Amino acid sequence: YTVGKHTLVAIEHLDGIRQAVPANTSFCAYATELEELNAIYQQISDPSVLYMALLLHDIDKPSPEHPYTGADKARRIAMEFGFNEIQRDAICFLVREHKAMIELARYYQWDEDSIPEFQQKVESLDRLMSLYLLTYCDSKANGEQNFTSLDEDNLKRLYELTRDRFVGRGEEQWYAYADADEFHRFLHQMPVSYRITHSPKEIAVHIKLVKAVEAHGASVIHFVDKAGYTELHLCG
Repeated sequence: YTVGKHTLVAIEHLDGIRQAVPANTSFCAYATELEELNAIYQQISDPSVLYMALLLHDIDKPSPEHPYTGADKARRIAMEFGFNEIQRDAICFLVREHKAMIELARYYQWDEDSIPEFQQKVESLDRLMSLYLLTYCDSKANGEQNFTSLDEDNLKRLYELTRDRFVGRGEEQWYAYADADEFHRFLHQMPVSYRITHSPKEIAVHIKLVKAVEAHGASVIHFVDKAGYTELHLCG
């Protein structure tokens, strides 16, 4: 693709993620790839920042320094579009670092230092989620020959390892209360705040309650958090 065509295809991939709706809302169901990415998209604080960064990420190609020079241009353009200073900083970060995650996933052996260094670079969970989605869409728009299944798996694993450093995991505690796979499936559909504020023991109780409700033929809808409102389903 030309740079312009590549950018439009990358945005189409982000549109696909944004529009993905889980076909089965039961927590026991395995989510598709787009549904997993949509769950991340739902948690980012400002999707407009992600869209703007994806639109501008290659604006200064073919310069080999285009992530850095492009970030400077992106700041000026974002200002003209009415983005505030905090949004402009986030857009510049995403443009400047849009190659960092795929290069780390593809070319480097991770050790005890590389993941903490990457975590320090992204600074926050929100930026990590936005950078992961931008990297996925950017890489996907390069074609299967340039974004192999191994690259995709490594990218996802890098995201998960870094995310765990922000929110904690405590798997050794989980296994004492419930099956590890059940924890993973349940937590995948819950917001980050739930994972931070509830202990493994409390989560295990919630999982058992959900299973009890489903055993009686009821449908349990997972938590959905979108900009502007919170949707909460209660089952008795």
